[in-house]
Amino acid sequence: MTLADPLHDGDATKAAWTTRNAAEAMPGITTPLGWTVWYPPCELALRGAFCDLGGLRRDDVVLPAALDERFVGVFYGRFAGNIDLMRRMGDQMPGSSGAAVEEQYFASARDIPSSRDLTRLPLVVGKLPYSAWRARRRIRELASVTEAWWAASVVPGAVPDGDGTREVLRDAISRLEVIIRAHTIVSMIGQGTFEQVRRLCESIQAEGLEFELTTAQDAVHESALINDLWAVAHGRLAMAEFLARHGFHGPAEGQLAGKSWREDQAPLRALLDAYRAREAPLQSSGATQRAAAETKLFGALGRAGRVRARLVLRLARSYIPLREVGRATFLKAFDVARAMCRQIGCELHADGVIDDAADVFYLTLDEVLATRGGDLRDVVAGRRRTREQYLTLELPDAWIGPPVATPITATDDGDVGSVEGIAGIGVSPGVAEGRAVVVLDPADPDDLADGDILVCRTTDPSWASLFFLVSACVIDIGGAMSHGAIVARELGLPCVINTRVGTRDLRTGDRIRVDGAAGTVTILSR
Repeated sequence: MTLADPLHDGDATKAAWTTRNAAEAMPGITTPLGWTVWYPPCELALRGAFCDLGGLRRDDVVLPAALDERFVGVFYGRFAGNIDLMRRMGDQMPGSSGAAVEEQYFASARDIPSSRDLTRLPLVVGKLPYSAWRARRRIRELASVTEAWWAASVVPGAVPDGDGTREVLRDAISRLEVIIRAHTIVSMIGQGTFEQVRRLCESIQAEGLEFELTTAQDAVHESALINDLWAVAHGRLAMAEFLARHGFHGPAEGQLAGKSWREDQAPLRALLDAYRAREAPLQSSGATQRAAAETKLFGALGRAGRVRARLVLRLARSYIPLREVGRATFLKAFDVARAMCRQIGCELHADGVIDDAADVFYLTLDEVLATRGGDLRDVVAGRRRTREQYLTLELPDAWIGPPVATPITATDDGDVGSVEGIAGIGVSPGVAEGRAVVVLDPADPDDLADGDILVCRTTDPSWASLFFLVSACVIDIGGAMSHGAIVARELGLPCVINTRVGTRDLRTGDRIRVDGAAGTVTILSR
């Protein structure tokens, strides 16, 4: 069956939805093939993870028919997460809560009753320790296995054709589900331990200290990426070796139709020019700040409190960085799926099914797997028109019930002239002053100079390479456990997130002050 519009789940919803955090995984407007490759493994992985943790029954690990029972959905081409379901799962996790999940992942704080089910608590308590331990081991194993499989699958000349291509595509989607399942457990445990650290700091009236306590730079994937990029820029690492390690990254890497660095090195060349101006590789004062924060925390706690604090900190520093390891691992599986889809597009173009190989991204997964002939030009043309219409619309970043799409309107510069500052959530402490540079595309960092402050809408791992070039960052969308917040803390960058209006109210060239503890951005001069 050919779907009329695979990019909109319709209006049959009463749930709370958001594109916050979800946009980190799949930024912008997806394509029909991108969504239909992503949705089944993501939904099943989330349900499987919460089954492993005791929050769902085994019978619940299916693709639900009702939209409000899905963890993820697509609205006007935007990937969105079901806040109500994630909140319900958070309420089942000991040491955390639905409110904490909503605040830290989605930067939302609704005052609604808890849905904690005490009848499931014994099951959760029984399953959680083993599932957490197993997921930590599993994500490391998957990272190693997936790295070798990715490298072998995308090497030039290794991509099969015909049925072989489709079989590798099915394998990539199966691997996505397995990886995201372990990644979700690691993320939930990381969020829970972060919440425990936050409560410890709150108990000694040291709110915000949790950000300095939970860094663990050596374990973060992005740190290695940044230092390898610096090494390439200074002739200490060959580009071929860099691509063998990090070639699955690239601008909008969560978009199946996007090109990863292994396919297009032009964005890398722009980055290398900026990296050559930096004399030293990544250096962070995180360890010193962390030690000082520990001294403050332990000095304010009694003996029993210190024992508990050491355990909680050990868990937090283990699980929170693993979230980024899991993200990098499923992006490799996604990149293999991308390579197979491009190959299938070439085959369908050669057979006259579509006008251009890139038109394959306007088909659905079922169509790609089943099609060997025929003519899908009209289907592609209709879906292209629909997606182009969605590009002219904007949604609120969170809503309840059917979302209201409105035309995108140009911002009048005169509207922001009187704005003296903006506020968000402080997620990485420190104060920095510098020139604001608004970047909407990570492939275009030409304006960034040493000491500038990056202003962007959201981030995925491809943005981390820009973090090395700036003194602070201001991000429109996200929370304390968002990708940008975690990486900023690891790199020691002051960061204010969830400003909602940073890319609208700030202009490249404005001189601003960022306070990553207070969550404020002050405009010093326009």
